[in-house]
Amino acid sequence: MIQINDKKYILTYLIGFILLATFLFSCNTHNHPKAQIILSILTVICGIICIRYSIKNKDELHKTAFLIIIIFGLLTVFASPLLVAPDEVEHFARSDLTSEGGLIPNYHENQGYFINNYFYQMIYSQGSTLLDNTSFMHQGITHGKSFFTSVFSQNLFYVYLAQGFGIFIAKMLELPVIFALWLGRLCNLLLYSGIVYFAIKKTPAFKKELLVLSCLPIAVFQAASMSSDGIIFALAILNISYFIQMYKSEIIPNKNIIIYLATGVLIGLIKFPYIFLLLMLFLIPANKFKGCPPKLNFG
Repeated sequence: MIQINDKKYILTYLIGFILLATFLFSCNTHNHPKAQIILSILTVICGIICIRYSIKNKDELHKTAFLIIIIFGLLTVFASPLLVAPDEVEHFARSDLTSEGGLIPNYHENQGYFINNYFYQMIYSQGSTLLDNTSFMHQGITHGKSFFTSVFSQNLFYVYLAQGFGIFIAKMLELPVIFALWLGRLCNLLLYSGIVYFAIKKTPAFKKELLVLSCLPIAVFQAASMSSDGIIFALAILNISYFIQMYKSEIIPNKNIIIYLATGVLIGLIKFPYIFLLLMLFLIPANKFKGCPPKLNFG
């Protein structure tokens, strides 16, 4: 039975969805009206499921965040056109190298990086969907090599491990070429959702705020692509979670300090401005750290 509060939130969601769909309507983006209608219905149903679950499980926001990310992330993984996320072509190329153990890309002067030929099949159909080109469902992953100019070699390897693992599975199972993209996206999404789940569960405060940040459409969209931004967002949320834990603790365990510093460094090595998250450490009173004498109170 749907309660009054449920109806209020569901109605708000439906109005927002209708307004957004109306503003974004364009004949150029509705080449497959039946598929668009089905996807819209699925989106509405998924939203209602998430709303009802969140209301019934108000004290388990980490599970709510996980559910939202997984449901809408899966829709994004499989429904998004090929390689449409920001710089997804380069991220996909780097992930393909990682899937074959190329943690540090080897640049060949005046030529580029060796990439599997199936990658070019994907590029030529960039922006299309399976409704536009069904050949990806039966074309195998080729292992011939060609050169490609950019693979974001400046990024460190660990932000592509999940995507590379997904591509590795597709290659090992000899799946059709589209599965290299799908499984890469899926593994990236699972890693993001897992880290967010843990971060929100561990934080003693500001759970709702972290849920909102982690479930922003742009965050879920990036996490459900081949982009490295997914793991960067997740580590940033984990970093903030551990800062909150330390700030709320009477005495801060060394483990929390190590994890806080490690996450800050890991994301700072990829996108330098994030390194300034570590400056939040100076907001924590010194007497919370082990080995620091408590301040004397003369009041």
